[in-house]
Order: sequence, then C-alpha cells, then structure tokens
Amino acid sequence: MTNMGKDFKAPRQTDAKQWQKVEQLYINGYIFSSCGCGGSGPRPATLAGVKPFLAEQKRLKAEWTRQAVIQQRAVELSEKRSRRARQLQEKRIAKTIQVAAIV
Repeated sequence: MTNMGKDFKAPRQTDAKQWQKVEQLYINGYIFSSCGCGGSGPRPATLAGVKPFLAEQKRLKAEWTRQAVIQQRAVELSEKRSRRARQLQEKRIAKTIQVAAIV
C-alpha cells in the first residue's frame, strides 16, 4: 500500500494491464499528485504508452539539466567578467592617482 497522490484514480481490480501501468510508473518515481491547480500532468493512458512516456521524461530531464548547466556557466562567466572589469577600473584609478602624485 502506498500513497499515489490525490489525483490518482484506481483502475478496476480486474484490469491487470492498467495496474501494471500504475506499477511501472510508481517504480520509476511517478505518482499522481499535484499542487491542486492543474492535475499531476500528463500520464500515459495505456501500458504500451509507459515506455515512450519514460523515454520522453528522461529526454526532458536531460535537456533541463543541460540548460541548467549552461545557465550556471553563464552566471559564472558574467561574475568573472564583472570581477575583471572591477579590477581594471581599480588599476586605472591607482595609475591616475600615481600620475597625479608625480605631477
């Protein structure tokens, strides 16, 4: 017995394929819960739809991960650029002060 989420609608007891579908989804970490605003998102309607669904979810997760890595790298480069610009500005100011002290 496990909590499948508030959006879960149990199949008929005799519908073995639907129960296998539910089992495969659960094994792979998918339940039927949501914040209550739009449902738990799309889920395959049949057992045959589980493998394509899981493959697509894996592809999407890889894409989200790739985008997160790219975004993190962009932030790091932006911070590095800002730090370098600040260092150059400090050098210019120091040089200006040095030249002014000489004159």
